[in-house]
Amino acid sequence: MQDIHWSHGNFGYFPTYSLGSVLAAQLYAHAESDIDDLDASIREGDFDPLGDWLAENVHRHGCRYTTPDLIEEATGEAFSADHFVDHVRAKFGELYDL
Repeated sequence: MQDIHWSHGNFGYFPTYSLGSVLAAQLYAHAESDIDDLDASIREGDFDPLGDWLAENVHRHGCRYTTPDLIEEATGEAFSADHFVDHVRAKFGELYDL
């Protein structure tokens, strides 16, 4: 029972983990295309470029948009699992022959 919501019987909470991963993949793909050498910055422990991108494209909107509208506003495309699938294939494709 590592997560507090388990003790409350909130087992339906798990889909939010998957949705978060899919949303994060789409946001990261677009941040990566907008920020020069984002991976290198992160490797060096410099998260400011990503934080600045998120502040400008996501956080500044607060509750102005629904989640699907916010994702489209931030990335220019409708919510999609395509970037997550690309990430999973790149990470696990060779290992699992995907």
